Amino acid sequence: MQVHEESADIADQLFVRAAMGRKDLILDGTLKTESVPELENDDPTNGALGRINFLKAMGYRVEIRFVDVDVETSAERAASRFAETERLLPPLFLRGMAATAPPPATQAAGSRTTKPRQTFEKVKHLADAYQVINNDGDFAPKKLVQKGKLTP
Repeated sequence: MQVHEESADIADQLFVRAAMGRKDLILDGTLKTESVPELENDDPTNGALGRINFLKAMGYRVEIRFVDVDVETSAERAASRFAETERLLPPLFLRGMAATAPPPATQAAGSRTTKPRQTFEKVKHLADAYQVINNDGDFAPKKLVQKGKLTP
């Protein structure tokens, strides 16, 4: 776990340096964390909420591409990846991502309630634009299921 924490710290430093240098950025992440409460005052780039607010304050246009996948497909892909690469995604991580809770009032009817989806629903209003792409099933072309433009 120490390697992951160290690499995450380096990635955070590079993110801030690139943003301060007004570089074009593409951030890849799970949206599993809106923010970590104990870090909110110490780290302005904490979680999805912190990063979006940081970028907006710097004058960036923020767009979110949320790729949604059902838990079964995710588990199957993790098992296939392990069989091919021996890289194991811890089962507790997958279970944690799939943890459900009552859907927020803003969430579209019938949509999944995973931790990443909950975070997306909480932060999408901060973005200039967003898309939701359904990544269920096989590797056929994916379906754009929702999009929005929130600011001019």
